[in-house]
Amino acid sequence: MLSKHPPKEGPLQQMIESEFMKIMNLGNFESVYLFSEEGLPVVELAGRGIVTADHASEIALTMGKALENIETEATTGAIREVLILTDTRRKIDLRYFRALEQNVTLVVVVPPGKTYRSHTARMIRYLSKLQAEL
Repeated sequence: MLSKHPPKEGPLQQMIESEFMKIMNLGNFESVYLFSEEGLPVVELAGRGIVTADHASEIALTMGKALENIETEATTGAIREVLILTDTRRKIDLRYFRALEQNVTLVVVVPPGKTYRSHTARMIRYLSKLQAEL
């Protein structure tokens, strides 16, 4: 059984990072981060380092708090994704879902003109499959 805070080093961590690195390279992502519900980094893959782990964590936590307010006022259900488009056409995609026995946030930084949805979906599916196997 997975603990609420998976170890930073070990087989599970290495498996997740290895798979995320493959997907990151396929998607030509600049960075990929996975944060626990407390905002602690589970995966930090800062390829080009345009958005650092600290900045990604701040974005995820700030946006998460804003979404809590929106979700309590809206009747549409939980928000699963937020996309930020910068003036340089870089995308910062935030995905909110349940994995590793907790709510997590996936933050992906995508360069201009690159697609991302199938790759982020693959990361989420991988974590779901991994959870089911454990």
